[in-house]
Amino acid sequence: MTQPWPNRYIEAILPIPVAAFSAFGITLIAKIIGNIMFKIEGHGTAFDAAVELLIHYGHAIHAILAFFMINGFLLCVTLVFEPSAITTLTRNKIVLPAIKISEHMFSLSMGVVAAWLLIETTSKGVPFGSWPKAISMLLLAEMFLFVLAAACGSIVVFFNHDYAAMLLKLGTYRYFFVGAVAAVFALSFYYDAVWNFASKAALAPHS
Repeated sequence: MTQPWPNRYIEAILPIPVAAFSAFGITLIAKIIGNIMFKIEGHGTAFDAAVELLIHYGHAIHAILAFFMINGFLLCVTLVFEPSAITTLTRNKIVLPAIKISEHMFSLSMGVVAAWLLIETTSKGVPFGSWPKAISMLLLAEMFLFVLAAACGSIVVFFNHDYAAMLLKLGTYRYFFVGAVAAVFALSFYYDAVWNFASKAALAPHS
């Protein structure tokens, strides 16, 4: 039985905070084990490398965003040339799986950024008075990353379940929709608006 459309999108979004919490917990556990192993062996271990690898997602949010936006451009291209077996195959086998990967990376970044803030504030003895500002910037970054992850998940659900019905309703008017989406992506690249905001939002807690 086909689910009502709101349920499909809700179910697509629900795994995002779960993945973020998982990344948060694993990062902290790896950090704790890394500290213990450092005291035992006297040097860094693979656990420290694992923490650095995870935290890299928080520092590389602008690269993840660029990856997502490239997929957005490719998605627009497939829409322009519909109906076509090649564009449908490209969208279903290349573009949508890549957008799903973007969702996972944004979700992972949510948890890692929170874990990194906790590690930095506790290990460096940040004064308690500075915590409110750091927490507010963290919440800004978390909301931004959640919106991006939710957008990725919703896009995949839409094209898997609702796109065909929309195509029948819009017909040739879909080109206006594609043009608007492409314009947003183009302006974002040109002015670096989304790029810069993502970097500031995600990296501010680290400063």
